[in-house]
Amino acid sequence: TEIYTLSLHDALPILSAGLEELMGNPSWRPTFRVPAVVSLVGGLLCGKMMFMINPGATFVGLAFVALVYYGLKRRAMRARWGDMRMAVLMFGARLLLRRLSARLPGERNWRPSLLVLAGAPVRRWHLIEVADAISRNRSLVTVALILPERVWSAERAERLRVLIRRQLEKKGIEMHVRAHPGEDHWSGIRELVRAYGYGPLTPNTVLLGVSDKAEAAVPFAGVVQLIARSRRNLIVVKEGGPGNVPARPPRIDVWWRGRTPNVAFMLALACLVRRSPGWAGARLTLRQVVDRREGQEEARRALARYLSDARVQAEIEVLVRDGQPGFDQIVASSRDASLVFLGLRKPEEGESDEAYAQYYRAFLSGAAPLPLTVMAMAAEAVDFRGIFKAEA
Repeated sequence: TEIYTLSLHDALPILSAGLEELMGNPSWRPTFRVPAVVSLVGGLLCGKMMFMINPGATFVGLAFVALVYYGLKRRAMRARWGDMRMAVLMFGARLLLRRLSARLPGERNWRPSLLVLAGAPVRRWHLIEVADAISRNRSLVTVALILPERVWSAERAERLRVLIRRQLEKKGIEMHVRAHPGEDHWSGIRELVRAYGYGPLTPNTVLLGVSDKAEAAVPFAGVVQLIARSRRNLIVVKEGGPGNVPARPPRIDVWWRGRTPNVAFMLALACLVRRSPGWAGARLTLRQVVDRREGQEEARRALARYLSDARVQAEIEVLVRDGQPGFDQIVASSRDASLVFLGLRKPEEGESDEAYAQYYRAFLSGAAPLPLTVMAMAAEAVDFRGIFKAEA
């Protein structure tokens, strides 16, 4: 009994000493130092001795310690001397980041890591809903808002961060929150796109909303140019147009414009959305517009082969243009959809912000009557088509 009591009394302090030595916190300044491995092995041997002497009493002792810890946590009591959980988490994070940095991203394990520029999320909640449907609390998502530099302070930024974090937690949404200072809204966004992230944990996809201001098209085009040059993907979310009545059950339409990276990127996003609880049971439809009726059947067979190779269950619809503007048929076919995916082209080499803004305005004008719409641009250095390649 005396030996058992000694082991129980010494196991946890010895383990703690070993972990503190391993972490190397500045607050750890013992009178004499013992190598971390010696303390860790000693603590494990004490634990082993406890099980050898009396396994039942060991389990009871561990359960009692766990109950005490749970009770203290429920009462939100904090020890004056602190604890080492943060140090252990930081140590593990550092090791994982080192391992991640040594590996190149690939199609097999690709997931969207989102930077959501939602401003005040309460006013643009549809952006949060789309980001949550894509991530399903399994991807890294940061909600960012830009504060003017003249009113920014660390205290105000922290208050906003806590407030938004609470709003998200009430909805069961796990996202990081960042309040970033900027000379103006668009310069702040550009700074975030350039610099936000740490090592391999850098967002690979930027999610924006559609601005109601006509003069925002040119600075938006500049941000798109920066995102494309940074090899990041872009998602622009447009709210539903007036009078849209989504189909029941929900339907997701993905518009095919040839074997471009945008198609595979949109299809990957649509598959992620369809797995989220709010979109369970949604029908997925792959749609295409062809110029002549003679090519309609061939296009349908090509889409069927693509879906078969990709192992994606989806319906197919091929429309004939017949001289009509492309957006007229897109609107007519997808007006009653719940979510529409459209490809947004990358800026061409040397294209000015004004020229791309003109294209973007025309695109928004054509898509205005559509329901909730995701306009996607794939620019990451990843072959998105590899996500859907058949495996042996």
